[in-house]
Amino acid sequence: MRPRPGARCVKGFSLIELMISLTIGLIITVAAFSAFMGASGASKMAEAQGRMNEDAQAALSILTQQLRMAGNNPDQPNRVDNINPALS
Repeated sequence: MRPRPGARCVKGFSLIELMISLTIGLIITVAAFSAFMGASGASKMAEAQGRMNEDAQAALSILTQQLRMAGNNPDQPNRVDNINPALS
């Protein structure tokens, strides 16, 4: 095929094509960055909630242990021993 007489052979991109492709690339980059920042924030929030759950579990464990030991006084005789001293 021969080019038509008077037709120019154009190679490369026009300025409009280049600007449109840069704009599309910028929009895609901003969307990807926004998604990354959202996922990063969600990850930090989940990590903080996990730490709070661990701390609460440790506090409840200590509280449970303290409540179980609340009535335990080794210096005081047991009630069972004082019910009927003749059986001892």
